[in-house]
Amino acid sequence: MMAAVDDIGNVVAGMRNDKELKQLFGNPLAGMAPFYLFGHRLDIANRLLIKDNDTVYKYQKYPLIALIMDFPETVGDGMAHYNLHVVILDATDPNYTIEDRYTKVFKPILYPLYYKFLEYLRRVGKFTWIQDQQYPPHTKIDRPFWGTVYDQGNSAYIFNDRLDAIELSDLKISKTIKLC
Repeated sequence: MMAAVDDIGNVVAGMRNDKELKQLFGNPLAGMAPFYLFGHRLDIANRLLIKDNDTVYKYQKYPLIALIMDFPETVGDGMAHYNLHVVILDATDPNYTIEDRYTKVFKPILYPLYYKFLEYLRRVGKFTWIQDQQYPPHTKIDRPFWGTVYDQGNSAYIFNDRLDAIELSDLKISKTIKLC
């Protein structure tokens, strides 16, 4: 059985070949983006920092789809049931106003990635879910200036880069367990 981290990686890999996304990202990212990482937030942040020191990979970080670990996997009835936390991220300008973030990051980049991610979850055929078959149950949160949350907004960056994000929490998907 493939791990959920691999299956979500396959979803993101499928997105890279999407004609609309290739046009959206243009050269040189066409066919390479979105990028994918999984792990704990600190681990992902550290891997992004390593990329900063490489002349090629420092430009191959965003847009990023990150599967945040740890996540529960309930096994039973021949199925593995997941409750995932996925974050779709793109670099932003710290001087942007909230209106700028929606005009320049959310609407042209993050929203199309969000809908394509949900579309490819269905397309790759590895996952099922209850209720509406177009989109799996989840909670979507727009996060302008993705950072450490406090009661009035975000107070510090989670990664070193300035990012805007869409978080998908409580993403409830399942897959059939196939023994090797």
